[in-house]
Amino acid sequence: MRKTVAIIGAGKVGRSLGRALALSGSFEISSACNRTAARADESVRFIGAGMPATDPVVAAGEAGLVLVTTSDSAIKLVCDAIASRGGFRKGAVVLHVSGALTAEVLAGARKCAAHIGSFHPLQTFPEAAVDPRSFEGVTCVYEGDARAESAVRAIVSALNGVAVHIEADEKPLYHAASVLACNCMVALIDAALEAFDAAGIPRKSAMTGVMPLVARTVENIGRIGTVAALTGPVARGDVQTVVRNVEAIRKRVPHLAGMFAELGLRAVEVALRKAAISQETALELRRVLGEKR
Repeated sequence: MRKTVAIIGAGKVGRSLGRALALSGSFEISSACNRTAARADESVRFIGAGMPATDPVVAAGEAGLVLVTTSDSAIKLVCDAIASRGGFRKGAVVLHVSGALTAEVLAGARKCAAHIGSFHPLQTFPEAAVDPRSFEGVTCVYEGDARAESAVRAIVSALNGVAVHIEADEKPLYHAASVLACNCMVALIDAALEAFDAAGIPRKSAMTGVMPLVARTVENIGRIGTVAALTGPVARGDVQTVVRNVEAIRKRVPHLAGMFAELGLRAVEVALRKAAISQETALELRRVLGEKR
């Protein structure tokens, strides 16, 4: 028998999960709940299954598995509101998909004798994913009580993802690491485009040139790892080029100097692990990049 799933707060992630689960054949979407009827209708059309709902209590009561895919700040409020009206079935599994919060934010569901857990697909969703294969190979980090963890593993298996357990108290650091890998990369490339623009290459033209470079770099990291993938003046121990880089950044885009220096210092550490530079060269590079020791 397929597990019935209610999606509470069917936004980009909720719709993506709902569509992928519905098309997996292993789960039945009972409802998609949003604040307005129009949004709920849109969610159901996108998912291709379920009934639209605006009352989370009604939606939750119809399912053995409830996915709370609201914003992080609303998860506890929504869960507590449902629980206060006895909205969760006894024995139901309630999950949220926040990378930063633990299962305990759903503690209110225990009043209904429900099980709680969390899982976080290590993927970015700037928009809802139409392709149900968007979760294939994606790492999903999870924690919670035993029943909830079992449910997560079933979900991840149906999505052809990779389930990885984490201790609850490590979730904030895990999420910070995710931010470094994803959100900070966006910020870094935006900073690079600004520097190109200052050098007389407009952002649009720079983007055309940068994206193949970024794609090849990411490909190299995935194929041979960060240490082997490091190239450029730091990896070559080319101190004079780094000096010219630092001077140009400080002169033309001084507000990016701190970022450039910090990332350069990290590159020095990677270059040392690569055995590409000597300790003496590393010391000189650190001095040029402004490390205070």
